[in-house]
Amino acid sequence: MGRFTIGCLAVIGFFTLTFAAGGAAGVWYWRSMMAQDDPAGPMIAEVDLRGTILEKPAGGWPLEGFGPSEPNLADVVFAIDRAAANDNVKALFARLNGTAHGWGAAQELRAAIERFTQTGKPAIAYATSFGELSPANEGYFLASAFDRIDIQPGALVGLTGLAIAQPSARGLLDLIGIEPNVIKRSEFKSALDLATEYTISPANRSMLEDLLRGFDDHFVKAIASARDIDPGTLRDLIANGPLTANEAQAAGLIDGQSYLGDIRAGLEKEFGADIMPVFAAHSEVGPEPDHIAALITAQGMIFQGNGDNGDGIASEWLAGKLADAVSDPSIDAIVLRLDTGGGSAIASETVAHQVAAAKRAGKPIIISMGNAAASGGYWIAQAADRIIAQPTTITGSIGVILAKPSLNGLLDRLGIDIAEITTGPHAGMWSLSRNFTDAERARLNVLIDDIYLAFKQRVAEGRNLPVEAVEEIARGRVWTGAQALELGLVDRLGGLHEAKLEVSELLEAGDAGGVMLLPYPPPPSAFERLTDFFEGGFDPDFGLSSRIESLRRQILAVQPVAMPPIIIR
Repeated sequence: MGRFTIGCLAVIGFFTLTFAAGGAAGVWYWRSMMAQDDPAGPMIAEVDLRGTILEKPAGGWPLEGFGPSEPNLADVVFAIDRAAANDNVKALFARLNGTAHGWGAAQELRAAIERFTQTGKPAIAYATSFGELSPANEGYFLASAFDRIDIQPGALVGLTGLAIAQPSARGLLDLIGIEPNVIKRSEFKSALDLATEYTISPANRSMLEDLLRGFDDHFVKAIASARDIDPGTLRDLIANGPLTANEAQAAGLIDGQSYLGDIRAGLEKEFGADIMPVFAAHSEVGPEPDHIAALITAQGMIFQGNGDNGDGIASEWLAGKLADAVSDPSIDAIVLRLDTGGGSAIASETVAHQVAAAKRAGKPIIISMGNAAASGGYWIAQAADRIIAQPTTITGSIGVILAKPSLNGLLDRLGIDIAEITTGPHAGMWSLSRNFTDAERARLNVLIDDIYLAFKQRVAEGRNLPVEAVEEIARGRVWTGAQALELGLVDRLGGLHEAKLEVSELLEAGDAGGVMLLPYPPPPSAFERLTDFFEGGFDPDFGLSSRIESLRRQILAVQPVAMPPIIIR
C-alpha cells in the first residue's frame, strides 16, 4: 500500500472521527435544548442576554452545525417560558450589559422575563457594567424587568436617553463627483437622504422626532413602573446620566453591588440549588399539543431568488417554505416571524402572494414582527390573518424609492470617457456614467407610481381600510408598533407568546397551552448537514465568495421598497 493511499485513509479516518464527535455534540446540544426531561433536582436557570441575540443566527463555517451553536431569539424566549413552568426551577439569573439586540427583540425578551416573574419566582440580573463610556439604554431597559439588579462595584449605569443619528453625505458626493438620481414616493421615504440631502430634511426630522417620542415614552414608562420610580424623577436621572454605581443605587435603579463570583455563590446558598444553563430547564412532561404552528423566521433584506435564508430573505426560499407549511398536514397554522427593513418590491410580492395563499387555503397565518417589518416587510405582512408588533417595532414605511448614482463627474476628474452606443433611447438607462434623461425619468415615474399604488391597494385590502386613509399613513413614513396599532396597521401588541394566543383563537382551540410553535423547517441533523456538505462539494473559501456576492448585491441592487436604517441608542 503506497504512502499516498495510506495518507488518504488517514485523512478519511481523521474526518470520520471528527464528524462522529461533532455529530454527537450536535445531538447532545439539540437534546439539551429540546428534551422534556426535568433536571434531577432544584436549579437556578441562568441565561446570557449580553451582546446580540439574532432572530436567525447568520451562517458561517459550513460544518458549524456539528457542534453547539448560538441560540436564536425564539430559543431563548421559549427556554425562559419552560423555566417558568418548571417547578424545579427556583429562580432565574441573567447576565447583562449594554446589549444590542434591537428594541423589538429587547421587548420580546423583557416580556418573557415578566412572564417568569408573574409565577412568583424571583429573577435576578447582573452586569459588570451597563455600558462603559457608551450608552446602555437598551440593556438597562431589559434589566428593569428583573426583581433585583446588581452590578460590579465601581461600574456605570449608562442611562443617557435615546438618540438617532441621521448622517447626510451629499456634500461629500459633490466633492468626489457623484450625483444621486433618486425617485421616491413620498416625502417621508428617507432611505437615501444620506446621498441626496446636505442636511436632514424637514419631513425626515418630523418623522424621526415623532418616532423617538414614541420610543422614549415606552422606555420611560416601562422602567418607571418596574422600578417604582416617578416618571418625572426618572427623566431627571436620565438627564444627568450616565450614573455611577452609588448614584444608581441611591436612586433605586439598582439593588446592590457585587462581584460575579460572590453573587453566584450567594444565590446558590440562598436557594439551595445549583446555577445551570436555562436550556437545561425543561417544563414537566405534559400532553401532546393539540395544534402545531410552523414558526418560520425571516431576517434581513428582501431580494429575488433562492437561497438558504442565511444572508437575507430570498423570496423563492421563503415562499417555498410557506407553501410547504400550507401543504403539510401536520401543520395547523403558520407564524411568520419578520425582522426586515424591506427590499425588492417584486420579491416582496412573491412572498405576499404565498401569505395570501395560506389564508385562502384556510390555514391561519400570523405575522410576528421583530425589530422592524417595514417597507417590503410590511408589503408581506399586510396579507396575513393577523399582524402582531412590539410597541417598539418599526412599522410601515408604505412607500417606494428607486435610485442610481451617476459617476460622470468622478469619471471626468479621472480622465475617463465612456462612449454610449445603444439600440434605443432607454437602452443606457441604468448606466452609471450619466444621469437619467428627462424621458427616462418620466418613464420611471410611471413605474414608481404603479408600485406605490399597488402597495397602498394591498394594504387597503389586507387591513380593510379605505385607500384614502392609507395614503394618509403611507407616504414612506415609519411608525412605532404602538402607533401602528392605533392606525390599524397591526392587530395586537406583543411577540411570539401573543402569536400563540392568536393561533389558538383562529383555530378556536380555546387554550393557547394546546398550541406549540415549532421551527419550520426543522433544523437539519448533523448527518443531514454532513450529507449536504459532501453533496455540495468542498468550498475552499468556506462560503466567503458567496458572502461577498451577497454584500455586492445588497449594495448595488435597486431596492425600490426599503426603509432607512434607523438606529436608536
